[in-house]
Amino acid sequence: MKLYIKQEPFSWMTKYVVKDAKGADKYTVEGQLLSEGHKLHIFDSNKVEVGTVQSKFSGLHPRAEISQHGKVSAEVQKKRAGLKTTYIISGSDWTIRGDFRTHDYALMGGYGNALVVKIIQMEGEQYYELEISNTADEIKVLATALVLDFVLDEVK
Repeated sequence: MKLYIKQEPFSWMTKYVVKDAKGADKYTVEGQLLSEGHKLHIFDSNKVEVGTVQSKFSGLHPRAEISQHGKVSAEVQKKRAGLKTTYIISGSDWTIRGDFRTHDYALMGGYGNALVVKIIQMEGEQYYELEISNTADEIKVLATALVLDFVLDEVK
């Protein structure tokens, strides 16, 4: 399954629409500013919340929790060692292959690619194309892509 997010500057207060391959709105992502970190809410096309991403800025290693149905399903942590940045994804067997800085990467897991991300041109604009191989993990994979491409990337 392929999902598309229009590439634009990230802001915690902007609403993002995630479209399916036919151009229909599949998800809406809305930000919320909190006193301790920020939160993204992911809603399906019926306006039902299906997941959240909560930033956690503690210590030297910022992280984000991904929740589904009120329970944490994964955590992504950003670690820096000199000039090298790595991401650790807890709650899955996924590892990152490729270059997430240029938005050309894959999340690899026990069953192959969980996610392939790249930037494409569509209707004269740039979009993130998210190719998700297992629809059972769709929300968790989408939320992980949001964390890698937006949330933790904002933390310098």
